[in-house]
This record gives sequence, C-alpha cells and structure tokens, in this order.
Amino acid sequence: MRKTSILLAVAVAASLAACAAIPLAARADDAAATATQQPADTEGGAGALAGDDALASEASSSESQSAQNTANTDATPNETGSQSAGAQVETLAAPLLSYNAHVANRGWLDAVDEGQTAGTTGQNLPMEAFEAALYWEGHNAGTRMRSAGADSVWGEWQTKVSGTTGRGLALHAIAVELTGDIANSYDIYYRVHIANEGWLDWAKNGEGAGSLGTANAIQAYEMVLVEKGGAAPGPTTRPFYTGEEQLGGSWFTMGAGDWSYAAKGSGMTLGRAGGAPLQAVRLIMKGHYTPGALEYAVDRAGAGWQQGWDADGGFSGALNHDPVKAVKIRLTGELDSAYTLWYRVCLSRDGWLGWTQGGEAAGTDDPAQYVCAVQVARVEKGQAAPGETGGAYKDVDAGLGVGYQAHVTNDGWLAPVYDGANGGTTGRGLSLQALRVWLEGDEDAVAGSGIETRAHVTNIGWQNWTGSGSFAGTTGRNLSIQAVQLRLTGALAQDYDIYYRVHAANLGWLGWAKNGKSAGTTGLNYQAESVQIELVRKDGAGPASSTPALVDMPGISMTAHVQDVGWTAAVGNGGVLGIAGGGKRIEAFTASASSELSGGIVSSAHVQDIGWTAWSQNGQICGTTGRGLRIEAVKFKLTGELERYFDVWYRVYAQQWGWLGWTKNGEAAGTGKRSLRAEAVQVVVKPKDSAAPGSTYRPYTEQQALSGHQLTMYNLAQGYSSPTPWLILVDTANTRVAVFNGQKGSWNLQKYFLCTDGAPWTPTVRGVFSVGVKGYVFGHGYSCYYYTQFYGDYLFHSTLYREGTFIHKDNRLGMHLSAGCVRLDISNAKWIYDNIPSRSTVVVY
Repeated sequence: MRKTSILLAVAVAASLAACAAIPLAARADDAAATATQQPADTEGGAGALAGDDALASEASSSESQSAQNTANTDATPNETGSQSAGAQVETLAAPLLSYNAHVANRGWLDAVDEGQTAGTTGQNLPMEAFEAALYWEGHNAGTRMRSAGADSVWGEWQTKVSGTTGRGLALHAIAVELTGDIANSYDIYYRVHIANEGWLDWAKNGEGAGSLGTANAIQAYEMVLVEKGGAAPGPTTRPFYTGEEQLGGSWFTMGAGDWSYAAKGSGMTLGRAGGAPLQAVRLIMKGHYTPGALEYAVDRAGAGWQQGWDADGGFSGALNHDPVKAVKIRLTGELDSAYTLWYRVCLSRDGWLGWTQGGEAAGTDDPAQYVCAVQVARVEKGQAAPGETGGAYKDVDAGLGVGYQAHVTNDGWLAPVYDGANGGTTGRGLSLQALRVWLEGDEDAVAGSGIETRAHVTNIGWQNWTGSGSFAGTTGRNLSIQAVQLRLTGALAQDYDIYYRVHAANLGWLGWAKNGKSAGTTGLNYQAESVQIELVRKDGAGPASSTPALVDMPGISMTAHVQDVGWTAAVGNGGVLGIAGGGKRIEAFTASASSELSGGIVSSAHVQDIGWTAWSQNGQICGTTGRGLRIEAVKFKLTGELERYFDVWYRVYAQQWGWLGWTKNGEAAGTGKRSLRAEAVQVVVKPKDSAAPGSTYRPYTEQQALSGHQLTMYNLAQGYSSPTPWLILVDTANTRVAVFNGQKGSWNLQKYFLCTDGAPWTPTVRGVFSVGVKGYVFGHGYSCYYYTQFYGDYLFHSTLYREGTFIHKDNRLGMHLSAGCVRLDISNAKWIYDNIPSRSTVVVY
C-alpha cells in the first residue's frame, strides 16, 4: 500500500470538510494552491482552510523538534538530516482523491476522502450523479467518468460530473479511469451499493460497476487508489452484472398512427413481411457496458441516404413521408470487437434478401419496391451468421423512372408507386389531397434534373409549382386536388416527356396530358382520386387515350336583343337574358361556350309567325332583329365533348306565367299557341347528371296562363320557404287558397281553391304558420269534415253539413262569414287532408 504523509492528509481532509459546498474540481485547484502557497486570511471556507494550515504548521514544527531530539540521542547529525529529507519527499508524493454523490431528494452531499462512502445506504435513495477530484503535486493527474441509467445506455466520458440533476434519473452503473501519468503508477478501484443487493465487488480502471437491465439503482459508492501491483481492497469477482444484453427497436409504417415496438432479445424483426412500407426505425443495444454504440442509417425514396448515422434510440427516417429503400447498421468501439450484428431486409416484391453486417447496405434501388421489414441478430464475435449471406442489396439497371406518392382522405400517405402504377385509390370515394413526384434512377443520370408539380385544389385554385420530391396540394385541411400539372426540369427535359392522367370522381380515368398541361377537372368540384405518371423518351410513343385530359367548366357568354332596348350586355353562366317582369319581348339572342373540350352551344327559338328556327351554331344569332317579332320558347343543346360531360339547363320567364320550370338538352321551354312573349331566359351549364338548378315543373306549356290573382299568389310564394316540399297561401281579401309544390324561389302552383274565411268580427288569423293535427269530423249541431290545423283552433275544413250527414247546412264560398277557420269545398278539404304533410308552411295574408 502507498504511504501518505499524516500532516498533509490532515490538512487536505480538513480543507475538504470545510469546503463541501464547493465543486470538487475547484477544490482540487485550491488544494494545489494550498500546497505551494502561504494561506490567506479570508472568511468562510477559505478562512477555515487557512486556520487548518496554521495548525498543520505547528504540528510539523513539533514533530520536527521531536525528531531532532531523537536524533541527538540515537543518531548522528548526518542520519538525522537524511531522515528529515526522506519524510519531506514522502509527504509531497502522495496523491489526494476526494469524491461526492448527488442523491434523490437530498441533492449534493458532503465530499468524502478515498475509501469512504459517498451517497446513502439503508435509505432507498438512488444516486443521480457523481463527481471526483484528484491532486498529485508535480504530476499530471486526473480522472474521467461515465455512467448509465435505467435505459442501459452509457453516457460519454466526463472529467467533472457524470449523470444528471433535477431530472429524477437514477444511475445504474458507473465507470472511472485515471488520466495523465498517474495511470502509470496507480490503479483506481471502486465499488457500488445497489438497491436490493447491497455492496458489489470492486471494479477498476474503467470497468463497469453496478447493474444494467435490472431495477437495481446505485445508492452509494467508494473509491480507493492502489499503487500498481498492489492488492485490490476487496473481492473483484462480481463488480458488475446485467440482465441479458438485449437488442431493442421500434418502427413506423406508412399509414400508422404511432410507433410499433419489437420484443427485446438477441434478435428482432421490425415491420412485417408483405406489410406496409417502413418509414422510420429506431434501434438500441440495452444492458451493455462495453464502450461503443449501435449506429444505423436509412435510404429513403425521393431523399436518398441520410447524412450521418443515428445511434442508440434516435430515429432514422421521416414520419408520414418517404418509405425506406435500404438500411445500414453497425457497431462501433469495443462493442464491435465483442459482437457481430447481422441484418437483412424484406422487400415488398422480392421478399427477404441475404444477411449482411458491418454497415453494408441492405435493400434496393429498384424504384418499384420498398422495405417492409428488417431483421437484426446479435451473435458473439466469430460465430456464424444466422442465415445465408450475400445478395443483401438488389441493384437494378441504371434506367430512369418516376416515383410518386399520394395522400388521400382517411388513409393519409399511401405507399409510393412507380412508372404508371395507380397513385391513389379508385372505387372508394377517397379524394387525392396531396401528391409527391420525383425522378428515380442512377444519381449521375438524374443529377441536375427534377420534376415540378402543381395542383388545382378545392377553394384554392392553382397553387405554385413545387420542387422535385416536395408535395403539391394540402394535408390536414380536407381539401381535394382536382387537377394537376407536371413538368421536367434540367437536362432530362430535352430528351424526355412526362405523361400523366387523373381518375376523377363521377368521370373515371381521363386522358393523358404531358409536359405542364392540365389533367383532371376544374370548375366542376370533382375530386381527383388517383393519378398515373410515366416518363417517356421523346423519340418513343407515349400513352394515348380518346378521352380528354382536362374537363373544365366551359366559359359561357350570352346576350339578348330586347324590345325598345336593343342588344344587352353579355352575361355568363347562370345569367339572365332580357328583363324578367319588364313587359318587353326578347326578339333574338346569342349563346356561345368556350373550352379546351371540343364542341359548343347551339340554340333554336320559337318565333312569332315563324315557328321553330333552325339550330344556330355556337355564337350565332338566334331569332330576328328589326322585325318586332317576339320569341315565345327556346331550346339549347351542347355539342362535341361538351355534350359528353355537361348538361345545359334553361328556363323562360313568360308573359302572364312568370318563371316556368327548368328543362335541359334540347327540350322546349316557354309557351306555345297562346301568343305570349318570352321576357327573359336563364341558362346554366352544369356537370353531367347533376341536380337541376331548380324546379322542373312545367317548363313548357300551351295552357291558358295564370289569372291575375294566381300570378300574384305565385310571385308572392317564391319568397317563402317550407320544411316540406309543400306551401299553402291564403288570400283572405280575395277568398282564395293556393297550394304550391317545390322549394323557395321555385314554387309551382298545384291547386287553386275558392274559400270562405272569417267574418269581420271573427277574422281569420294572419301570419306564417305550420300544418298541425288532422281529423275526420267535428261539430255539435253541424258537421265539418276533413279538418287540417294550421294555428291553434284555426283549421282548413269543409263547408257546414247537417250533423252526422252529408246534407249541406251552409255551403257558401267566396265570403267572409266563418268563425275564423278557412272553409273549402269538401273535395278540396279532403285533398289538403290527404296530401299536405305536417310542418308544411301556411301563409295567411
């Protein structure tokens, strides 16, 4: 064992005790200053340290005097001098070690000298950090330390403090080494006291002390310096142990909402053969104390190999983004000397490839495949691989291709597809919401080139161009892509064309567009559901289709020649030609449609004294000018590709009738045989088979027009709504009831009845009401049949009959004489009773 000067040990021990609150690294510096300088007379710890030095000086003087007295008795002066010099050298040569522990709920405890216990025992308080200070006069002497926590991951070597404070993270293992020339003369031994077991054996010189992979945290530790070749301070058999060293890992797959975890052990599988593409992985080696790390990297579609390596639990990849094409895994440091880590991947089409190790690539550059699973196996160094090796990476011929990835409703990002495959879904009604497109192929071949993408999005319209690999569209906003444009950039644009087409809702697969042209739909509010994309040499034949690539809402322009006005300003789709209710006839009009689709709009008019005209072509005048002839009815049709994808709807505002119902695609709208003028025409082009713009009741009639009262009630009805398709109006001034079918703005007159309402002293209630209860008969001394309530005791019902009979008692109509109810002919009362549902609106005025 080494010898230590008692005087110097006392002085340093006193200084350490006085300065327990000062970091050990600072105290080591103070110790060096104390040994070489006269102490200053300061307050606090420094003052205490100065006082101790003064005591040490007295003790030294006393001991020196005692030695001198002994020399005078037992030795010659030369011998005395020799002994005194030897004692001084021995004092200066002693290294000084102190250390400290940070304990849960207690913080930093007082520093202790070597051989003493730092931390706690018997209190179940885990240690969270530790520090050490070493001083040896005239020598380069220091320590470095590291630790591992419950995650079994060793931290980096530190020269001052290892562990954490303020985070509640217990230490499970520690290691300490000497640094500088002291390592040539001394060994450092240390042992730990762990939960559930107590003191373990002594470790030395960087070996692990403690337990990993268990729940046994460190509570205290001790350290001792021993001269090289000296005996250990105690048993050294079991300073450190682990649960089984284990591999751990987790993975994230396309469409997953969270990470999946692999069972820990000497081998594991991340993902599932034949499953969804892997997007990110995490690996860790738990329970090891050998220096080193488990590192890994991934190659992602559209992104390539990541820069650098991830290690021990960091994740490689990108969540909800690029699928993994290949992986590399390796061990570093002494771990690589102890183990071989073998790994292989399962490709989406080719299945499991061969095993490899040492950071070699496992996977493929095949643009049509991705990695769906990774297997990892740890074996002792020198042992055989877990299976056949070789063929861990599949190269494909260096050709050019295109990869693309769709983000769809509910499913999120789908697996990437390549070269003409379906990117999205069909038959499920899921909208395409975002799209990423990139070049596939040899790096040299695609260098400097790329694919730009642009999307037409619901409520947004055309977005800006995005670069290769970036997505166009939106995510998280539930907005569908309706059309796309793609174009090549760089040198490849000189030699290649990019073709693409869209599967649109209600239309299916549209035709192929190329090189920046539009594909899909605009103006129809039809969602795109899938895309197909191909790269074709300019001297090659691209895909072809007889279907148009883009179906866009045509632009409509119409104008009318009106009596006493002449040609009016042009109106667009849904606009009104003429003056509804203005009492002026339309004499002629033009209508045209413009679109990338072929075809146009043609029209015909029924003209006074002429009849139906021949079809006027797109933009031509239909009707007459300068002759004073009224148009009475009209027809419109679409031609070419427009007819395939759109309907043209139209209606007429006719003299005495007002707005008639909507009709479409060449059917007559207006009046005939009644010499009534068309005062206005409204035209709407809508996607094929979509709903009519309004009521289709009676678009064309040759009947007598509505009477004045009927027309008044008809026009008044258009301003009301009803929760059912039925509406009743009661005109008390003119004792009339009108029943309408349809909806607000498009009510059509169905029935028109004469009625009797309330007498002046018992008037019928006025306002807006709703149909309520119904019944067959009521009355005492009379009978009223088929009653329908519309407010309180106010009813529609038949005229009065003798009680219990169908003999009239009072069948007068068109008068003001009831007690407030609305009397009707019994047949009309029964019609309302049979046909008008509850909650229908009733307007009495």
